[in-house]
Amino acid sequence: MELAPKVDAVDGFEAELHKVFLNIIRNSAQSIEKKFGTASNEGRITLRTKQEQGFVRVEIEDNGVGLPDEHEDHISKTCDKTKEIGQGNGQGLSITYQSIVQKMGGRIEFESSVGWSTKFIIDLPATSVNYPLVDCDVSLNG
Repeated sequence: MELAPKVDAVDGFEAELHKVFLNIIRNSAQSIEKKFGTASNEGRITLRTKQEQGFVRVEIEDNGVGLPDEHEDHISKTCDKTKEIGQGNGQGLSITYQSIVQKMGGRIEFESSVGWSTKFIIDLPATSVNYPLVDCDVSLNG
């Protein structure tokens, strides 16, 4: 992980953001499995956060099989499925697009090299509200 030391807060629904990130990470894991198999340690998923002008950028990059160019057209279409039966519902990218772009006013794009890697770039609008930072001390010793 390559996380910025501090980024602005974003307005959004926590459950939807979890779903968005889980969809992309799940796709990355499946792409890595297709390329390397299940017994390999060569797969890599990298998470990055950055503060951009008015946005918080989240990048999720993997070294899997990559996405064909035609997947770009499927991102914004809610009824298009991109996966075979038994591989998931194939609508994760369109759900991600709806949550980030339509509901939150953000941006999502991807860069991919078939056979090598895919990087999703998600820009979430920063909020003008200053939420207090919460310092959590988690102890496993009850």
